[in-house]
Amino acid sequence: MPKKSVNFSTFMISKYKKMKLKSLVILFFSLCISKALFAFDATFMLNKDAFVYDKYNFSIVKVIDARIDKQKPIGIYYNGLLSNKKQTVGNDSINKELERHFLKYPKSFYEPTKIILVINQINLIEILNKRIDDLELTLAFDYYRVNENTAKLEYSQYLKYDKGAGTFKPDDINKLFSSAVAAAFLQFKNQIMYYKPLEFTALHTEELEKKLNSKIIRRIDSANANDGLYFNIHQLIKNAPVVTSNYKIVSDSALLNNQAVAVDSKTYLVKKVFAFVKNSQLYIYMGEGIYLPAIIEGDGKIMLKDVYYKEKEKKFNNPFITGLKVFVPVLAIISDINDLSKNREEVKVYIDEETGQLKI
Repeated sequence: MPKKSVNFSTFMISKYKKMKLKSLVILFFSLCISKALFAFDATFMLNKDAFVYDKYNFSIVKVIDARIDKQKPIGIYYNGLLSNKKQTVGNDSINKELERHFLKYPKSFYEPTKIILVINQINLIEILNKRIDDLELTLAFDYYRVNENTAKLEYSQYLKYDKGAGTFKPDDINKLFSSAVAAAFLQFKNQIMYYKPLEFTALHTEELEKKLNSKIIRRIDSANANDGLYFNIHQLIKNAPVVTSNYKIVSDSALLNNQAVAVDSKTYLVKKVFAFVKNSQLYIYMGEGIYLPAIIEGDGKIMLKDVYYKEKEKKFNNPFITGLKVFVPVLAIISDINDLSKNREEVKVYIDEETGQLKI
């Protein structure tokens, strides 16, 4: 049987076209992956050994990311003290990555007590403290205990964790996030070890996830704020404090004078809260144990009660605000705003209802 004749040039052109098509396909998917990976300038994840050295009295069986906008950065940092280049930080798939991590290191957890971890807030700020960069991470988690096909809220927490980074490196975000999550888990470990769980209605696990992913309906306004402790922005918007009894604010005089106060409870392990309402007055946590009075305007926007202003030298009129650590990054933002007059510009501080962060 005679051999079929093949033109060498035709063969090479055909092969080249196939290789080119394959390369274009690879390039297309690479671009798609790159777009997903590099939506943020930097991401964050747990270090692989974050929980290897501790034993927790619970296990995480599912992680639900209940943040309103998962593609919104958790914060920004600058490349060095003298740099003006902002770097955004975020991770819109952190729940899946956390689940994989917890499954990979099961020996750090106690299997019979099954918990659904709900992420409500993750906020990062870079604090310029003289010539040292500090990173502060805020976590707001809920823990639901699973019993067969139902889940019931066991604990809600609000935690701030900071680290003096010195010369900032992107890998410091992973270290900070890992340490913060470990601290949050230790707090929950002590809660279920020493305190009885609060009484909440159990939900079917599918109903719980649907509820957490649904749009939050605003319940709070200037006239109906419920007294109690709120551990995240979602609870505040829904006017649903988690702790409503057996707690106290220490002390009233310090609170009225913008001094540090302690939130204490004999039935609930609480270090800090996102906000609390006392005698119908709302207070928002700022930092260093200090809570400032806030108001809810007619359009629902949550604002700090006092109005501040920036002078030409970029200082607040209120000496307390000037020295407050959490406001140092805000000073950098204010410097970008043009003065409305020769002497000063009024500045109102409000709460971003998607992230719980301070904005101006």
